[in-house]
Amino acid sequence: MALELAFLGFTVALVVLMPPGPVAMALVEVGVTQGRSAGARGALGIASGDIVASSAAAATLAAGAALPAVLFSSVRLGSAALFGLFGLTLLIRPGTVAAAALAIRRPGRTFFAITSATPTVFAAWFGLLGALPFIDDPASIAMFLAGAVAASATWHLTVGMAAAQLSDLLSQRVLQSATRVGGLAMLTLAATSMATIASSLKPA
Repeated sequence: MALELAFLGFTVALVVLMPPGPVAMALVEVGVTQGRSAGARGALGIASGDIVASSAAAATLAAGAALPAVLFSSVRLGSAALFGLFGLTLLIRPGTVAAAALAIRRPGRTFFAITSATPTVFAAWFGLLGALPFIDDPASIAMFLAGAVAASATWHLTVGMAAAQLSDLLSQRVLQSATRVGGLAMLTLAATSMATIASSLKPA
């Protein structure tokens, strides 16, 4: 059962990670401009930050479960709305990611700080974990998160190093198009999550 939960976490997280969000696109920019080593260090920073962000989201959900249903759902709605707001920013102003990535000099430390402290990362983990049927089982959540963090490390290492390898093909126009796709995906996920939460608030 434990291995099944870890595999589930790996698979679900991999699917969620595939749409290019702001952190992933910043990693691509670093890989393109600074090379494979920087891309790899950034990827490990992201995976380490995901441990912090996912643990914080799990702890928040566990504490929130004791709150009144309407208040807890309002917190979840706010988290989804914040996620969607960042998606809208990526859609409208994709160049902001490239500008931020140019300032990164220590990819490992910087991406760890970004991932562990950025509200959108927390919101993504919060939404993902909140949808699980076993959120009240700490052992099951721990195994799920182990698989999910492994997926984060695998995916981001692949992205960071592939970006460096394909740097000649990844023009700013291509990168900005990918950023817009990621923003649209974030908006879609946020809208779906908000609709699901809102429907759960309706009286039976």
